[in-house]
Amino acid sequence: MAKKGDHKKEDVNKTKASNKKEAGIKTDKSKKPDHDTKKKQTDSKQTDKKQSGDEQSARKKIIINSQTVSDLSEHLPIKGKHKIGKRLLIAFIILICLCGLAFGLSKAGIIPITITYLEDQGLLIEFPDPAEFYRQKTHPEEYAQTDLQKEDSTAQGSSAVQGSSATAQTESGVTETGNTLLLPDGLEIPLCPTDSHDHERRVLSGFTLCYREDYEQPEWVAYTITPEKLVKETERANNFRADPQISTGSATPDDYKASGYDRGHLAPAADMAYSDATMRESFYMSNMSPQEPSFNRGIWNNLENDVRAIAAGCDCLYVITGPVLEKPASKYAHIGTNEVSVPEYYYKVLLAVTYEGTQRESVTSYAYIVPNGKTDENPSKFICTIDDVEKRTGIDFFSLLEDGLENELEAGTKPTAEIIN
Repeated sequence: MAKKGDHKKEDVNKTKASNKKEAGIKTDKSKKPDHDTKKKQTDSKQTDKKQSGDEQSARKKIIINSQTVSDLSEHLPIKGKHKIGKRLLIAFIILICLCGLAFGLSKAGIIPITITYLEDQGLLIEFPDPAEFYRQKTHPEEYAQTDLQKEDSTAQGSSAVQGSSATAQTESGVTETGNTLLLPDGLEIPLCPTDSHDHERRVLSGFTLCYREDYEQPEWVAYTITPEKLVKETERANNFRADPQISTGSATPDDYKASGYDRGHLAPAADMAYSDATMRESFYMSNMSPQEPSFNRGIWNNLENDVRAIAAGCDCLYVITGPVLEKPASKYAHIGTNEVSVPEYYYKVLLAVTYEGTQRESVTSYAYIVPNGKTDENPSKFICTIDDVEKRTGIDFFSLLEDGLENELEAGTKPTAEIIN
């Protein structure tokens, strides 16, 4: 684990100005997509899923269930009396040892192994291809270069426009039409304080997060909710586990044992129920923060329900949420051997986009700061402005918006703005 350090604030306005100048992004607006557009968007999503599947194919999978025990037993060279029973018993013991070894290697952070219980199939063990994993460890410079090339390719692909009549679906769910964007791609990704040394961004299937090693939790988690994502396709996983992709090592479930705090989701499992992959990833400990049980199961749960209600009433909802880390990690109470900081407040920042006709869209902002404790108050009691959250956290939200629109939405002087093309 990295050494704990101080968390310093940065002047938000300066950060906004400098980043916008470097980005040089215009926020031109265009029409709402028609039926043909939606069809092309679906084709684009299927292509993205295929590419994601190709990347996942590098990982090996083993399903352990009663059939696995039976198949293994048939290959054991055991003869004599009660040979079938002996074979089954030995096969069962071998598989139990295999599961224990996989769990130990994963928990120790030696090999990124994930173990998931699938109700209809059994125990799923996923692990990297041994040859690829060995080469990655012995030739890390090659893989670092490959990752950079992938990032460049993704950036080029997301900014490419197919022509004046073409339409594509961006990764964040915002539609590109012709040569303009309804809203900039990646709008939900905030800018962290520039003087913080321990930031690690992690991109998952359903959300992106910024992990802070000093605090052993994410500083923010960002994602979008569209009507399609509100359709429940899977059940809650409850597979809490360390995140093998956090380079410094994430917090673990053991850090929370007997601590008196819940493993509080930041990207809620209910918001990730539109696929098995997003549901499983929501249970990584990199998505957790210590929350008072009465808070997690009370007002925080109520606020999450309110967020989904807002999402149901718009075309796209941008969500950024996290703990308010406004003090050095050493100034917070902490739990577990990894010294997970216990935040005193949590925030949610939302931007709801609704298309009105073919040349008009409505954008509404919401913000909340809620204390980490028991309360009988309604979430509306803790409404604030996005500017308030930025001052407390040092984070710059929605920096890709046009300056005038961003200032109105974040200051609360005009929480709902209409954009006419």
